[in-house]
Amino acid sequence: MKKTIAGVCALMVCATSAFGQGVFDPNPAPKAPPPAGTPQTPGQDPAAPVAQQEFPGPRGTKITFPTGLYDEAAVPAKQIAEAIAVARAEDKRVLVMFGENFCGFCVFLNDVLKNDPNVSPVVKSEYVWVKIDLGQKFTKNREVAEQYGVTLWTQRPDGTSMGAPAMSVIDPATGRHVAVLGGNDMTAKPMTMSRVFDEQKIFQFLMDNRAPSKSADSVFSDAKATAIKDGRPMLVAFTMPLNEPSAAVSGWMARADVAAALSSVVVPARIDTERMIGGVDLLTKVNGKAALPPLIALLDSKGEAIKDVAPLAALPKTDAEIESFLSMLAKANPKLSDADKAVLTRSLREAGKPAEKK
Repeated sequence: MKKTIAGVCALMVCATSAFGQGVFDPNPAPKAPPPAGTPQTPGQDPAAPVAQQEFPGPRGTKITFPTGLYDEAAVPAKQIAEAIAVARAEDKRVLVMFGENFCGFCVFLNDVLKNDPNVSPVVKSEYVWVKIDLGQKFTKNREVAEQYGVTLWTQRPDGTSMGAPAMSVIDPATGRHVAVLGGNDMTAKPMTMSRVFDEQKIFQFLMDNRAPSKSADSVFSDAKATAIKDGRPMLVAFTMPLNEPSAAVSGWMARADVAAALSSVVVPARIDTERMIGGVDLLTKVNGKAALPPLIALLDSKGEAIKDVAPLAALPKTDAEIESFLSMLAKANPKLSDADKAVLTRSLREAGKPAEKK
């Protein structure tokens, strides 16, 4: 690895640098068609663009530009608002990865966050991950990056300069960032083709900035107090990280239309048995025996089991299961309206479609 790479990566600003054999340019300039009269390969259209070059990527893959890693048409404010809503519902924080589709280093960081055996589980269980496009050469959304603590200037008096990629952690309770990581702070030393970023440094950053653990008993008690005050039954969903059925339950409850429909007849609460203190014990207590999440329990306003209403081990998917679930809700609270029934029926059918296709 040549010394020029360390200099480039000190700011993580995409620039031409030696990267293995040949030249690795994370921001290759678009290639113009050859001049008229240039000899062509037989059958080649002189006006056709030159084939995109490939560069070595993580885990033996190839990088081509543009990478398609970032949605260039997405609206950052909407991306972050939606992520904050989900993170708030799931007691997580938002992880924003800033970068652009002509940044080779972004591909390597994306691989660490997605595939590293230590880092990936933390991302999946503790964060709602979004990627925000900065445009080639940082021509877009710079004010958004600055708002969340990512400084994109190549030179700053305070020494906080960084480029792409960079990460910001947002607390959904305040909508503000609590930590950032980028630039030379997360590159491997020495940097090699097989290890561009320091996985342990990234892992520690993510662990240090997770949402604080809550008490399952406190969450349950707060929901129970509201249920007693309003005279509504409780719908308590027990989930766990890195579990697809649990993720389906959490995602369904986080939907705005579902939350509104449920809240009209029950007091919904979600208990993460792994991330909340005492979550496993509470699940055993509510269920009457040990069980694995997900588990959806319908309880009366005092937090007690309702007669002849058994907990569900997953989201209802079939029409018969959905009808049975709605009958349970109506039994617990006859005020369940036809409009809310329609919302819940539609949302459960939509939530069940991906699982039915597998």
